[in-house]
Amino acid sequence: MASMSTLNSFAFVLLGLGMELLKVHVPGCSETGVLWLEFMGIIEGAIGAFFLVRNEVVLPVREMIAQMSRSATEADSHEAIILRPPCFREYGPGTTKRSREADRMAA
Repeated sequence: MASMSTLNSFAFVLLGLGMELLKVHVPGCSETGVLWLEFMGIIEGAIGAFFLVRNEVVLPVREMIAQMSRSATEADSHEAIILRPPCFREYGPGTTKRSREADRMAA
């Protein structure tokens, strides 16, 4: 999936800002031209700001949360294997000596 890079989003923000400033500094422009520059400046700036926040804030935070959950899951799985006594590994947690003896007698 193609996405806008951070450099491109900065360019969009600057282009929108430039359009907003240009409407003030162009005295001979018609009213529709000024309205067009204002509208497109807002749209360009909003698109650039959206992708800038997405690339620099949302995606890194999402990756950090995913990495923390992966490391927590790996730590939990290692602790479960290490902390479980060898006699319970094949039966799982919650089994008792009585249930193991019943399994042996049934077999």
